[in-house]
Amino acid sequence: MFEKSLSLAAGVFLLASAALGNPLVPGSAPTVPDVFTSTGWTTLATTGPTALTAPTFSGTGQAWVVSDANNVFGAGKLAFVYQFTSNLTSGDPNERITAGTFSGYSVDAGYVAGSGVLPSNVSLSSGGNVVGFQYIPNNLMPGQSTVLLVVQTDATSYIPGTYSVQDSTTVTTAGYAPSAVPEPASLALIGAGLLGFSLLRRRSTKN
Repeated sequence: MFEKSLSLAAGVFLLASAALGNPLVPGSAPTVPDVFTSTGWTTLATTGPTALTAPTFSGTGQAWVVSDANNVFGAGKLAFVYQFTSNLTSGDPNERITAGTFSGYSVDAGYVAGSGVLPSNVSLSSGGNVVGFQYIPNNLMPGQSTVLLVVQTDATSYIPGTYSVQDSTTVTTAGYAPSAVPEPASLALIGAGLLGFSLLRRRSTKN
């Protein structure tokens, strides 16, 4: 789904550069989403396509975390990406997609132009925790896909997180969230370094 969206949007990327970022202010009124580009993204993790089922709708969602060369907060900072496709047999349209948790980080939200339905506006909760992509009044109808929804941040590491798809009911599923601590791979390297230092110190003490 991700590769298909990027392919369909390639022409748009060549013709337009990313808009200047407008960082979201916690608790402010919903605003027009920014337009981003996926050029310069390096995928760090993805959930893969995930079947989502709520009492009133169903579909497939996917989340990614990418190192973003064009991040408004600095090259290489992390962006969190989401896409949802409603099943054609879904009972209800979808009205909102939310993602967290972003409290303590600078965030900007928008989308990658391409094949899919644009959000009407974006918002950041008063505590800076939850980014919301609104599909009101232009609902995401059964059978439709969102564009790639993007939350750019000033984070440099990530942990497991969640995102939710809503209409009159909600389904919450696995995604990613920014973290002030290193990724597991970095922690393993730090641990190995400390172990090596400890062994050298013991050897030095014995001598």
